[in-house]
Amino acid sequence: MITETDLQEPVVSKLNIHQKLQRLKDNFTFVFQPRRKPKLFARILRAYLTYSLNREYHKRPLRNIDVALTYACNLKCEHCSCELMKSKSQPLTKSDYIRFAREAMDMGTIYFSFTGGEVLLRKDLEEIIKEFHPWENLIGLQTNAVLLTPDRIDSLYDAGLDALQISLDSFDPAEHDKFRNQKGSFEATIANAKLALKKGIKIIFCSTITKSTLRTKEIRNLLQFCKELNCPIVVSIPCPVGNWSGNFSQCFDDDDRAYFAQLQKEFPHLRRDFHSNYARIGCSAATEKLYLTPYGDIIPCPFIHLSFGNIKTEPLRAIRNRMLNLQNFTQYNQVCLAGEDMDFIEKYLRPTFDAHHLPMRWDDHPVLKEELR
Repeated sequence: MITETDLQEPVVSKLNIHQKLQRLKDNFTFVFQPRRKPKLFARILRAYLTYSLNREYHKRPLRNIDVALTYACNLKCEHCSCELMKSKSQPLTKSDYIRFAREAMDMGTIYFSFTGGEVLLRKDLEEIIKEFHPWENLIGLQTNAVLLTPDRIDSLYDAGLDALQISLDSFDPAEHDKFRNQKGSFEATIANAKLALKKGIKIIFCSTITKSTLRTKEIRNLLQFCKELNCPIVVSIPCPVGNWSGNFSQCFDDDDRAYFAQLQKEFPHLRRDFHSNYARIGCSAATEKLYLTPYGDIIPCPFIHLSFGNIKTEPLRAIRNRMLNLQNFTQYNQVCLAGEDMDFIEKYLRPTFDAHHLPMRWDDHPVLKEELR
C-alpha cells in the first residue's frame, strides 16, 4: 500500500554521462533537418537563448504544447480520462487553431504534439497540422497506431509530421491488448510503427508502467526492443486521476523510483518526460509545457485536470501567467505533481476526483479560486 510518506520523499533520477550523450544524440537527430525544415534550428537556438537570459518564468519560452483534437477513440484503455473530458461545449474551429498557433509560437513554442483520444480519427488532421507552421516547428502525433495505413503515413509525412509517439505498454501481446481492451492491437501497433520508420518518421514509444509491471520480464523485453530499434521510450507513471481516480495502489514509491533509475542506466533510451526540457531536469508543466483540450481549455499537463482559462475568451499568455502565480509551477519539480507529490494531489487534485466533468475550472476549485483571485 502506498503511503503519504512514500510519495513525499522521492529518489530523484539523475543522468550519467552515457545517458546524457544518448539524449543529445536523440535530440539532435530529431531537430536538425536543414533541408526539410530550414527555419527550425534557428528557432530552437533562439528559444534556448531566450530561456538562458530570463530568470523570470513568465518571460521564458514555452517548448511543447499537447494539442488534443478529439476525445473519441478506437480503444478503451484501462487508465483513460477521455470520457470524463468530453464536453457539450463547441469544439475549436480551424480559425481558433490558426490564432492559437500564432500565439503559441510568439511565446516560443517549437513542438506541437497532436493527441486525443485517437487523433487519427480526425479526417482533417493533415489540414490542421499545416496551420501549425510545420516548416519551422516540430510536429508530433500521439497515437495507438492501430489505424495507420501506408497511405496515411505518406500523407502525414507530406503534411510535416516528424514523430509518432506510439503507445506500447508491454512486449507481451496479451498483456498490452488487455490494457488497451482490444485483441490484436499489439500486432497492429508494432507493424505500423515499422512502416512509419521506413518512411523516415521518428518513433518515440510511450508506455504506462505501473508498480505491478515495473519489474516484469515483459517490460525488460519492451526496453530491449526499443534499444534494438534505436527508438526512445518515454514512460508515464500511474496517476490517481481519470479512470484511476483516487487509486494509489499502482503509484511508485522510493524503491520503485530507485529501480527505475537503474533501468535507465542499463537502457539509455529510457526516459521520463522530465528529460526533454531545455536545460533542467524536472516536471515542466506550465514552465515549458501546456495542454490544449478540443474545447479550448488550457491545463498544465494531461494528468492535471484543472483549467486555468480558455483560449476562446482569453489570450494564451494571460492563461499561462495565471498558472505561474501558483508556486508549484515556478520550479522544475523533481517528482510528477499528479502521480508522486502527495501534497499537490491532496490540495489540488482530490477535489476533482468526484467531478462529473473535467477539467475543473480554476474559479470553481475550492482552493484555486481563493489563491488566484
